[in-house]
Amino acid sequence: MITDQATKPKLIEFIENHHGKLAIFFYFSSFVVFALLISENLCDKTYFSDNSLLPGFVTREFNARQQTLNNLNELRSLKLTKDDNLKHQTSQMPVEWLVNKFQSFGLQVYTQQFKLNYPFDQRNQTGTNVYAVFKAPRALGTEVLVLSSPLRVESKGKSNDKSTLPGISLLISLAEYFSTKNYWSKDLIFLIYEHDLIGCEAWLNAYYNLNDDNNEDNLIQFSKLEERGGIIQAAINLEITSEKTPNLDIRIEGLNGQLTNLDLFNVVVELASRESIDATFHQLSHLFAPDQLEVWIEYAKSIGLMMKTQASMFTNGAHGLFQKRSIQSLTLVAEEDENDQDYLKADLMQIGKVIEGIFRSCNNLIERFNRSYWFYLLPSTRRYLSIGFYMIPFALMVLPSILKALVLYLKTTEKHKSVIDTFWTVLPQVIWIHLYGLVIASFPFIIQNSSKLQSHFNFQTEELLFYSLLLFMSSLMFSPIINHNENNDRSLLKNVGGDQAIVENSEESNRLKMLSIQHYIALLELALVLICLSLVNISLAFCLASIYIPIMCSISLNESKTTLQKLINCLHKLLLIIVNPFTLLYLCILVKSIYLQSNQSPVDHLNNSFAEQKQLLVSLIEDWYLFGNLAYLIGSVTLFPLWLQFWYLL
Repeated sequence: MITDQATKPKLIEFIENHHGKLAIFFYFSSFVVFALLISENLCDKTYFSDNSLLPGFVTREFNARQQTLNNLNELRSLKLTKDDNLKHQTSQMPVEWLVNKFQSFGLQVYTQQFKLNYPFDQRNQTGTNVYAVFKAPRALGTEVLVLSSPLRVESKGKSNDKSTLPGISLLISLAEYFSTKNYWSKDLIFLIYEHDLIGCEAWLNAYYNLNDDNNEDNLIQFSKLEERGGIIQAAINLEITSEKTPNLDIRIEGLNGQLTNLDLFNVVVELASRESIDATFHQLSHLFAPDQLEVWIEYAKSIGLMMKTQASMFTNGAHGLFQKRSIQSLTLVAEEDENDQDYLKADLMQIGKVIEGIFRSCNNLIERFNRSYWFYLLPSTRRYLSIGFYMIPFALMVLPSILKALVLYLKTTEKHKSVIDTFWTVLPQVIWIHLYGLVIASFPFIIQNSSKLQSHFNFQTEELLFYSLLLFMSSLMFSPIINHNENNDRSLLKNVGGDQAIVENSEESNRLKMLSIQHYIALLELALVLICLSLVNISLAFCLASIYIPIMCSISLNESKTTLQKLINCLHKLLLIIVNPFTLLYLCILVKSIYLQSNQSPVDHLNNSFAEQKQLLVSLIEDWYLFGNLAYLIGSVTLFPLWLQFWYLL
């Protein structure tokens, strides 16, 4: 323990005297470094880490344009429609037609029935998946490649989803073409699933024998698969809604911010360019321009859109369900742009050649994807930023929290001979605060078990969840019974003897010591949470750090209770209310509403954002129940207890 100012190392003394300036410097320098890293001169060019993919050596021979159009016309003649207003959605899958098609190619065709029991009311969905299996003539059936597509048809309700019949017709043509070749060393599965992610999750659960007891308590009930293959090495998911498209968009962000192997992404980009198709990422393509500023702006847009999608924790395609099972997968999106007047649009045959090249490249793999990057950011389709680079600005951003915690520890040990007793006094409070987070995480289970009560009193799930969370959080924030600082102050006052002046001084000294230790623990936990989160989802960690670090590190505990200090504390409380995870979610929705619908009035923005927040909370919980999205769990168990520790400091 350091007691003599003269014996302090110069570095420690410098940090104590200038930690505020250092914190400001590190925080803003993180943005500068990040901006420099996404410039064209510092971003690395993409390359193939696994040479066995050999995308340039694949001869693409697919040429079934007319057959694909015939399949599409036959599908459209079936006049498949659905009504979104119905409470119980049934299957729209043209099972008989698909089975006959696949069987005419000599493929083994199977169906799977599934049912979704909605967790919060009596709604349900029933559907059918159809999949065909091609057994490779030169393999033992230990490895599999999957080509999948959702079935979406014209809707009579409010849904804006476009029909995916063009993608299904292309999938059928590719299945017919692939079945005539004898160079396959891996089995092929052609999957058409219903109800989007629900059907794909049911098929994958059945493929891996998950929940095969088919208990009635399972949210997704499904029949067993009659035929399964080996280990799925890669999967390509199609969302093709048009016969012609100006570009082929690649989606790679999965659940919880997971990404596909960069080699698989590079294969698609390379093969698309060889077929004269503009491969895009978030509808942005690789830009060749002499103006460096224009290039940097396009790079910043691309990384910004990727980080926004990744930070949301949602998957933007069925590929995310494959990824969470360690299957490298991505989604290819082809849509018609009505505003695009370019006549050189890609048709289904060109897209089919790209898919053929992808499958033949994956067919060359002698082992599973184990090289290249899983953690990266993409400024364009031909450039990438690896984890070794983007962690530098992130570390600079988190460093102020560690510096502030170090200074608090040094100052506390200087003023007080021992802080161990105080630490053990504060620790129960920290534990209780995290237990409150577990209570918030359990709210959906409580609401789920009270579904009959909801229906009896006609409560909406989103209303009940929203107001329950709001009431519980408010009680934790403003109830004097739950505020541990006041309780601890009273206990300390009872233990101090002597005259009134000594009592008051001892009370204030012990109070500040406890708050300093509590602040120290909260700052270290903030840094630890952000660092751990960055190893899984750098986009979410960076966004949270940019918001929480300056506010949490600016909180100071002063002995003086002047008017200015009281005003500063009120300002800090106002800022903390704004960055409360519950409030922050609303503000993000509000900013999005203003950006996308600028013609609405302020009142409409506020009301629509309020309604959307309630729906989004339910969506997060549904994704947690059905697919394993951890966004709600992270917010309730980690972020809110962390925020509450700082709230109790003021």
